[in-house]
Amino acid sequence: MLKTSIKVSQDILDKLGEAGVRDACECLWAVDCQTCGRFLGDEPPALVVDDSLAFAAASLHHLACREPVWNDSGVITQNPDENLSWVSVMLMFPVVTASGGQQDWPMLLVNPSLEQVPLVPDGHGGYKVRRSAVPDIQPCSLGLSVGSPLSDAVATLSTDSIGVSLGHRTYTAPADDLFLKSARTLGGVLVGFTHALHPDQLTAQVMNQAILGGWIGVGRVMLHGTEPPASPPVPSRTPSTLYTLEWNAKYVSVGRVLDHTSDGLDAPAAIDWAEKVIGVDAALIDWTLVDKDNPDEGWTTLDALSLEMYFLRRHPDGWRVIAAYARVAGHSGVESDNEAKAWARGHLARKGQPTTLSWAPGPSTPAAQTLYAQA
Repeated sequence: MLKTSIKVSQDILDKLGEAGVRDACECLWAVDCQTCGRFLGDEPPALVVDDSLAFAAASLHHLACREPVWNDSGVITQNPDENLSWVSVMLMFPVVTASGGQQDWPMLLVNPSLEQVPLVPDGHGGYKVRRSAVPDIQPCSLGLSVGSPLSDAVATLSTDSIGVSLGHRTYTAPADDLFLKSARTLGGVLVGFTHALHPDQLTAQVMNQAILGGWIGVGRVMLHGTEPPASPPVPSRTPSTLYTLEWNAKYVSVGRVLDHTSDGLDAPAAIDWAEKVIGVDAALIDWTLVDKDNPDEGWTTLDALSLEMYFLRRHPDGWRVIAAYARVAGHSGVESDNEAKAWARGHLARKGQPTTLSWAPGPSTPAAQTLYAQA
């Protein structure tokens, strides 16, 4: 992320808002100017948004090269890709096996544009950052299963590196004997694309947050000259359960995620989507705000027949509909993640759910802390 101040215009603030600008800065690194191609240096760069109607992107420039502006004139004077810096690293990533176990695959993790990040409509007349760099590749998860290989990509091995060619671009990273042997044995590698991470600056906590947030798009790539097998080597299994634990001073709730969408839906459309996820047989009462003083904390409803409670929450990476196991509203009595975990453990036990979950922070609503766990 940017570790310096930045110059922003009023029209960018109007369209992205302060939170949107901060989100963009978390996915930008000040390497090279996207106008002249030279190193940006220590001076605050200018944030420029080029909006061609079909595609919008925020990028960094010397102030002497471009002033900060939201450019929706339709005129972009330079090749938007020619000065981009990218960075990659090899790591081992767990995927699901046919028996429901785990198998480590070599993954080439790439941030393809350190100085530029794409923007997509947020469903409310504004824009938000798209952290997953390739929209048509599935976001990775803690229970990732790898299906058919990408049709337009190929992986190649050298004596000390692994490369993946996708379209007209080739990305490579140093690889030791462990990665090379694993790639040969499996007949391919995984490739992961993200704008939200710097692959040379990873920590376990950041990686877990990226996985839970769906910030990394992952696909399987065959080795050059290798024929795809008749069936995928890592078939799908029944999806695991994703639990969510959300708390603040007013409320605490624990439940399971029924579905997640990154589509830029407005509130009425999201409620329609949530009701389809819950099912037509449910007798839902009217949706009400979780916290009337904080509308962005989401909505809740109750099935009048089963008495099951549901939440609909909008996180930075999209909407989630959640079936609640337990909820306290008004005054939670919770002051830390550990207290929230202890509270959730008791209620999960009463519902016959796992109690030894490994909770990790992830996308949250503005006024709450959100933890996720998978089982």
